[in-house]
Amino acid sequence: MRIYKAEEVLPELNPKGLVLVYNRRNSRAFYCQSATHMKEGKAMKGALGNPSWQQNANDIISVCLREEDLTLLRDRRLFEGQVLLNLGCGGYLSTKTSLDLAIAGEAEGMILVDPFYQQEAARAVTLLKDTTALKVAVIQEDMLSFLKRVPNASVSLLCSGIEYPVINQDYAQKVSREMSRVLHVQGYALIKAGTIVRPASNHLVKCTKTLIPTFDIYGGNNVQRK
Repeated sequence: MRIYKAEEVLPELNPKGLVLVYNRRNSRAFYCQSATHMKEGKAMKGALGNPSWQQNANDIISVCLREEDLTLLRDRRLFEGQVLLNLGCGGYLSTKTSLDLAIAGEAEGMILVDPFYQQEAARAVTLLKDTTALKVAVIQEDMLSFLKRVPNASVSLLCSGIEYPVINQDYAQKVSREMSRVLHVQGYALIKAGTIVRPASNHLVKCTKTLIPTFDIYGGNNVQRK
């Protein structure tokens, strides 16, 4: 499966400063910040910890989704017509599982964001069968910088395993505010239990929490609580 440009997945996105990186040896592509753009904002420097922490934490998503969870997502079409933004997508296994989640929930598109594991994420996408209509983009950028590119109320969200060893409290608070801003009024945010970045508490959809036991589910302001 080919990897799309971010603006092909989310047309209103601001792609300024992103450049395409293509690896001819394995035919994988992803987008990253240009050298100029990296000099303008160093959010990743000092805010993010050792990448090995993130890898260990994010791969938790690979074992916390059961087949019955995917069946429920298919039945409820939780992301129907939505673009699903995966913040800190992690390595190959966690990315593959999140792609399964997006397809089961009938998402229209998915943007995978990670500052360290873009090559592994791209591998997971290129090995996906072309039979799916899901459009996927891979971005090498820290989550706060990328969220600032995203228009108001435009996406659903997925986040797993982002804890204090990975980012500091000030950074987490800024990310949480941005998550509340970008969450679509008809969208949902699936946040893995223990993850410190999440939309404002007034978005929490308590009565659907048991949809996937290991995740908290948040909904946009106009989402009907089920």
